[in-house]
Amino acid sequence: MSRSMQTTAELYQQNNDQQEQKNRTESLKDKIPQIAAVRASFMVAYNIAKHSNWLCDCEFVKICMLEVVGQVCREYRKKVEEISLSRMTISHFIEAIDEDLKSQLKRRVPSCQLFTLALDESTDIDDTAGGISLNFEITEELLSMESLKGTSTENIFKCVENALHKMELPWHKMTSITTDGSPSWTGKKVGLLKRMSDHAAEVVPTRN
Repeated sequence: MSRSMQTTAELYQQNNDQQEQKNRTESLKDKIPQIAAVRASFMVAYNIAKHSNWLCDCEFVKICMLEVVGQVCREYRKKVEEISLSRMTISHFIEAIDEDLKSQLKRRVPSCQLFTLALDESTDIDDTAGGISLNFEITEELLSMESLKGTSTENIFKCVENALHKMELPWHKMTSITTDGSPSWTGKKVGLLKRMSDHAAEVVPTRN
């Protein structure tokens, strides 16, 4: 191949590379606003879930946002309009956040050497489960919120058992249980604590 033909081929390839780079850059510029809008939707979903607000509040939030930007920064109105805060979108994002948090907690379970449970028959979302690692790092996390079909000992036990199973927490690592003192928890003969103690003895025969 002659020097001139080689130079022409190199220039052609260089132009192609530059055009591809330009196309990628323009494509990225187009996606950046979309990514920002999705992140904004996620943040609204996170705060709606965190503060236990209704999904219908999301649409009201957007109305307020549009009113605000209409008064103080009208040039951003179009960007706010692109943020999806429909019930379906926010519900989907809350589920995604929930799954991500569960997966994070599940990844930490293998390093948990011991754990305790705090149980409360209420709608309080601050109830926690505590664990300790080999490095003596103590962690407190919400393990699960379960809807009770009934308040019998067996119904409550099944919910607790299911929560432990989903997080792959072994019974032999559980050291103690704290409750709100409800009779359904603490009955000596038929209470949840008695039921859990009996079950632990069955699955871990050597447990003291």
